[in-house]
Amino acid sequence: MNKNKNKNITTSETGSQRRHVTVLFSDLCHSTQLGALADPENTAEIVRSVKEAATKVISEFDGIVTQFHGDGILAIFGYPVPLENDVENAATAALALHKEINSLDLKDFLPEGFEAKLHTGIEAGLVLISDGNYLDGTLELVGDAVNVAAGISNAAADDEIIILDKTLGRARPFFNVSATAPVAVKGRTRPQPAWKIHSTTGISTRFEASKKRGLTAFHGREQELSLLQNYVSKAAFEGQQVVQIIGDPGLGKTRLLDEFSRQSGLANCTILRGHCESRGGIEPLQPFLQILRNHFNLSPSLSIGDEPKLDLPAPLEEGQPPALTEASLRTALSTRIEGDSLAQRARIFETFLDNLEERCTVVLIIDDWQWADDASRKLLNRLLRSTVKNRILFVLAARDQKVEDILLDVSSTIKLAPLSQKATAKLIAELLPEQGSISEKESLHTKSGGNPLFLEELCQSVYDWEAREQLAPNSGVIPATLQGLIEARVRRLPQDQIDLIHIASVIGNIIPLWLLERLSGIKNGDPILRDLARSDIIYSSGLRDALQFKHGITRETIYATVSLKQRRQIHGDVASILEQLAEAGNPDEYLESLAYHHAGSANFLKALEYAERAGDKALATSSLDRARLQYEAGLQAIKRLPQTHENRQKWISISSRWALPCVYGPEKEQLDILDKTIAFAEELEDLNGLANAYYWQGYISHVLGDQTASIHSFSKALNVATDVGNRQSATQITATLGQSHAAAADYKNALSLLDQAIHEKREHPGKSRVKVGTSYALSCKAMVLGDMGAFSQSDECSAQAHQNVAGQGHEIEGSILNNRATVCLWQGKWEQAVEFSDQSKQIAEHVSAPYLYACASAINAYGRWKLFKDPASINTLKQVLTLVEEKGMFLYSSFFYGWTADVLFSLGKKSDAQHYAEKALERADQQDSLGEAMACRTLASLSFQQGGDNSIADAYMHRAALSAQQRSSPHEQAKNLLLITENQLRTGKKSLAQKNAADAQILFAQMGIRIYDDQIASLINN
Repeated sequence: MNKNKNKNITTSETGSQRRHVTVLFSDLCHSTQLGALADPENTAEIVRSVKEAATKVISEFDGIVTQFHGDGILAIFGYPVPLENDVENAATAALALHKEINSLDLKDFLPEGFEAKLHTGIEAGLVLISDGNYLDGTLELVGDAVNVAAGISNAAADDEIIILDKTLGRARPFFNVSATAPVAVKGRTRPQPAWKIHSTTGISTRFEASKKRGLTAFHGREQELSLLQNYVSKAAFEGQQVVQIIGDPGLGKTRLLDEFSRQSGLANCTILRGHCESRGGIEPLQPFLQILRNHFNLSPSLSIGDEPKLDLPAPLEEGQPPALTEASLRTALSTRIEGDSLAQRARIFETFLDNLEERCTVVLIIDDWQWADDASRKLLNRLLRSTVKNRILFVLAARDQKVEDILLDVSSTIKLAPLSQKATAKLIAELLPEQGSISEKESLHTKSGGNPLFLEELCQSVYDWEAREQLAPNSGVIPATLQGLIEARVRRLPQDQIDLIHIASVIGNIIPLWLLERLSGIKNGDPILRDLARSDIIYSSGLRDALQFKHGITRETIYATVSLKQRRQIHGDVASILEQLAEAGNPDEYLESLAYHHAGSANFLKALEYAERAGDKALATSSLDRARLQYEAGLQAIKRLPQTHENRQKWISISSRWALPCVYGPEKEQLDILDKTIAFAEELEDLNGLANAYYWQGYISHVLGDQTASIHSFSKALNVATDVGNRQSATQITATLGQSHAAAADYKNALSLLDQAIHEKREHPGKSRVKVGTSYALSCKAMVLGDMGAFSQSDECSAQAHQNVAGQGHEIEGSILNNRATVCLWQGKWEQAVEFSDQSKQIAEHVSAPYLYACASAINAYGRWKLFKDPASINTLKQVLTLVEEKGMFLYSSFFYGWTADVLFSLGKKSDAQHYAEKALERADQQDSLGEAMACRTLASLSFQQGGDNSIADAYMHRAALSAQQRSSPHEQAKNLLLITENQLRTGKKSLAQKNAADAQILFAQMGIRIYDDQIASLINN
């Protein structure tokens, strides 16, 4: 690389390094008490023995002991050479270390009653590592991961190994673990889920681990699967075929092989499978030994250097060639490579394959061929030459092709590309069904770059509030199980490429070549760019004169390793360049980028300016998630600025705009920001700001399903707005106070407040062309009237509300459609409910509104169940409830629970139906009673079916009647009567049953509901 081009290029890493590592902290149990009771020389001997054992064991698993703190051991994995399985290595090393210490004979040095045991904590993350002689254990580590590992160790009991759930991640299937109490970690807002590690499970590959967790559906590899099946046919008719499957880690090579081996077209083939491993100490010829052992069902317990002691479970089949005797298999399975033994093995394998090929086509599959040992490579080359005419297909999966590999000359290549956006969307939909906002899902696609492994890992973290920053640009927070994978690839690059990719990571996921040249001096066409592209970390994105990181998560891992000083310098340079472009062209073109780069350069005043403008721009187009993220960036910038009067006023202003998109994707933690806004507004005596803060606090509480808190906050907001004479604000607060009373089924107060607000809005219309407030107040009124059986008036209000906003692309239209759809469900108008909710889903997806989407999905699923008995409905309802529970978005959730219980009861799943019905009643106890009567009917039906004493069923029906009465809901009353009628007929009370059926018929007729006519006629004529 040219050294004199730019200050942002550094040609070597000196001094401290920022590295992703896995940290192990282990301490001797009860060491303080031991020091007080034991002779100092005995204590020293104990500590010496522990240190000696730790140094030996840690190094065996590619770790290094960096420091000894008295009797404490600090070790890291992933430095100086990062490996893809550093977390697994650390956990396995901890098990081995505990075993080693437990086996030490220290009884002559320990006080009576003492045992030498350790307690260990493991964490992964970014640390700053100082220069030093790591072989002597003199490295100095600075970083949160070190402190967390030590804290976890303190929480561990005697002989316990504890690791946080997020750190163990997808490595969990490699270990036998049990849940432990959440661990309080300094700097975290809540205790962290954690595991105790007991032992290894014997799983040796990532794919085996995935199978243990449960595989997702197979997406996006249909073409590759078809190609492999074609090669099977060619081998059957034309002879030997050789195929290499090439692809980056995590792209799904092993999954493709697994799906391929289970295809029905291979039913008449013999499948032989083996794999290579990266860890040291692997026996030579590993994949071929696996093939023989698997085929003959032999024990895999032969260790390196041992003479195999074969204990064949059954005699070999009759008629096999003489060479396939127990003696020949013993030779093939021997782990010694001496003299002519390789040629001898080759002849045995040739005979073995000939024997199989005489009967059927053979498919020989070897995974992770890039890790094959020399003996395996030589044996394969020999087999390839000797089986040219055989009916055999060799399939070898590897991460890359070696120039010297004979396979280049004789094989076809299937190169796996990242999954398409369509396939990625399907996988995200499976991993996060009905969950996560639209922009979060788009961000997941960008971050993963279509890599299934990266995508699945990221999806595991999407619900954690503290981990949600993973979805934001440049969060720097990467799941621990991916850090080693990415670091290992980057650290294999030459230093000049690492330096250049550091600059690229600061620019962003997309790297304009003109900007890269301005920052680094490297021109388009320079060989270093070509070499870097070959690394498969960045590539030509199809955009003109731009490169792109193949995976967003790779870029973030690299970014985190750039020194803070260099990072800020590059961010500042980029911001300066973009500002010049904005001044010369469109001033709004680079708002988000300027906010990001100014924040990265620590110019928080500028970051605030651009983040606020970017949020306003996104909000104006109903891009809710983008608006929320930009406003949050602005609030973060204010936190880094002096707490002046002006900056606190700015916080009040931005938080009131930030809260609007939060209403459509609420989180409890959002209330903390509004608490701060209230405190600032009170301190500054900003009464309009205070009224707004109470208003949004009430609104978010409303969607979270806490109507008590919502009504309390709305009432405060109304009092303040009234006191300052803000008529427009007071009117809007009155409307939302009415909708909270409606959600609590307090219809008298709800209608009074809604009518008052609607009147005020009509008398004093605002300037907005979209009548959002008036329309939603009308829609809420329509829903109340619908529940009260006044469907004609309800339809009139709904139609007017929808007409005001139809086609505007505004998020409120989705809410109005959901209310209309709900009223349709009450009337049994399933088709219209499905139609309205479909429209609402489209709007929710367009504006990125997760709560709106969840509601629409639940309504749609129940409507489709009633209409088509669609089996997918129950899964959708359960998925919606998972989201509701994880996000805490409980508004109208008694509906969702009630619908789910009803569908499950129809399917005969009684215990599940009972569970969800009881959940609905729990919500009813919290002023969410719209699903209460339905849930009571489900529970009463379950009780009726059990027979015997009807007192329990009667109690549920009494509660259903009270719920219908409280809501003044004749449709619920009529449905209650239908169920009572059915039970009375079963118990021989025919006259009572006929009377109740007739009463139900009258109620339905008064409401214009005809869907139950046949059922009622059948009951009356029974």
